Amino acid sequence: MLIRSHAPLRRARRSRALVAILLHRVLPVVLAATLPAALAAQALGALAASDATPFTCLDTASRVHPARLDDTHLIFVEQQTVVAQPDGRILVAGNPIWVWTDRGARYDMLANDSLFGMIVDTTAIVHAIPSPLPGHPLDGMRAVALPDGWWMVTFADVIPAEVPKRPTVLNMWVAETDGARWRALRKLPVVTDSLDVTMSTALVWRNGRARLAMPYAKDHLRRIVLYSLDEGKWTASIQDFGLASVSATALHLTATRDVIAVVMPFLDSAYDVNSLFLYTKAPRDARWTGKRTVVRAGQEPVLDPLFTDFATRGSLRTTSSATASHRPLC
Repeated sequence: MLIRSHAPLRRARRSRALVAILLHRVLPVVLAATLPAALAAQALGALAASDATPFTCLDTASRVHPARLDDTHLIFVEQQTVVAQPDGRILVAGNPIWVWTDRGARYDMLANDSLFGMIVDTTAIVHAIPSPLPGHPLDGMRAVALPDGWWMVTFADVIPAEVPKRPTVLNMWVAETDGARWRALRKLPVVTDSLDVTMSTALVWRNGRARLAMPYAKDHLRRIVLYSLDEGKWTASIQDFGLASVSATALHLTATRDVIAVVMPFLDSAYDVNSLFLYTKAPRDARWTGKRTVVRAGQEPVLDPLFTDFATRGSLRTTSSATASHRPLC
């Protein structure tokens, strides 16, 4: 267990960990599309030049290009989930999605409820992903790459709400897409109507097993709903980690165990904001066991737990208001 001093520390600006894929390709592409007026001066000749010298995710020189569906349409997709395939295709999905038509002197906004996201590859043109539920507002997109080149995705059919309010979840869904087609669309079980779908964990998958967790509020406490796929069947259960209010979670799957990192206060006589705990269970077990305190936070709350290095033993990355830490799983 790592114990942090309770003495005040110098507050550094919070820096969230970004997905490594974004550093080379997706982030410049998506951010460029958020400023359509500034892009009006870019001639299509630049697009043609880009096609002549295609770039890859391994480019050492950063080049910013607008995300285009074709010569006259720009697209922006909120990065709620960004997942790459080994062949270099990257799925970007989220809410909102904005599409503009280039009118030469101006850009006209188009309706966006028929799109789910986009596929980015090594060309200058991105490929729009059609919505699996056209006309329905969707939110909380999460995705994971499957071995056959498709992606498994989860998302919610919602009643939208203005920030800081959360959208009302009507139904949770799971489906699979290759970026152009959909298969295996089905509703997930309903266990509560107060899901905070925008704060769900990453969707994780291993050898036919999948997990997704998200918080919900009840009796002034934030607990966790866990969606599980085992042997082709999805189930949902409420996970209770005691009297503390859970503020964040992260999931990881090993060959034989489910692992969850939980951020919540350490309930003892000493003051604590949010500490980090680790629980494990066998895939078919209902309850988490093996509670282990990883970080005793005190006045420096743990933020943003994230499992990384999945190809090896796995490690757990966290940040706080003053420090960042990275520790291997034992």
